[in-house]
Amino acid sequence: MQVWELAVEDIVLPEDFGLDTTEKQLVNWFAKEKVPSKAWRSDPIAQFRVWGRGFDLLVKTESEDWIVEAKSKSSDGEVYKALGQLLFYKYLWETHGEKGNRGLKLICLGPSECSEDAKKFLTQYNIEFVKGELA
Repeated sequence: MQVWELAVEDIVLPEDFGLDTTEKQLVNWFAKEKVPSKAWRSDPIAQFRVWGRGFDLLVKTESEDWIVEAKSKSSDGEVYKALGQLLFYKYLWETHGEKGNRGLKLICLGPSECSEDAKKFLTQYNIEFVKGELA
């Protein structure tokens, strides 16, 4: 597998991509702080053309693929909405995506901690919650 160097400045989302300012900041923070230095990330425009609605961020590390869904609020309703989106993306990925021995990691990204109930619910579906930092 070819691995490309990821630079934070490479994460440029078009204005009409559907992320609000908070979500863009969270995705940029995640790319800078959490994505391994040698990873591939998807082009949001290409994603949109393939999937109809792009993931907020798609990362390919050497061993697994990550689908990241960012939410501007960490309320239970927003976290549960992200869970539904991530499970749908997982279904699409497993049905129409790449096959192989690579793992798939689902990540819900929010600006503050989510409730314990929401965290338990995400854990049941193997979805990691990450509290991001805003500029």
